[in-house]
Amino acid sequence: MSRKKILVTGGNRGIGREICKQLSDLGHDVVLTARSVQKGQGVAQGIGAPLLEKSTGRIINISSGMCEINSLSGDHPAYRISKVALNALTLMIHSQSGSKLNVNAMCPGWVRTDMGGSSASRSVEKGAETAVWLATADEIPNGKFL
Repeated sequence: MSRKKILVTGGNRGIGREICKQLSDLGHDVVLTARSVQKGQGVAQGIGAPLLEKSTGRIINISSGMCEINSLSGDHPAYRISKVALNALTLMIHSQSGSKLNVNAMCPGWVRTDMGGSSASRSVEKGAETAVWLATADEIPNGKFL
């Protein structure tokens, strides 16, 4: 596996932090970004839509099973709607970028984090596995919800 440069947004806690840890342990160059400079210990300079259009590589969006169409009833409507929008954005970027970008959304499952709580069924290590695989594997699907 070749060394990659990987940007992880929201990498200061929970699943994002574990993704950064696992990717770093695999020998990749990881840029961690966060909303808080203090918590993230440094934030990458913002990159705008024109640079994305010129980019090649992979985008891995962290989605949720709570946004599946057959499970849209229930609590947390704003969160669910935001993840539906993220999945739509994943498909839009995929369709517009052709083969230049590999774009997928993935659900980590119910993970024991500050957000998921201590009763969640999955560890942060398990929650990070699919994102790490999508970031590092030689061949991955494109335009999918995993």
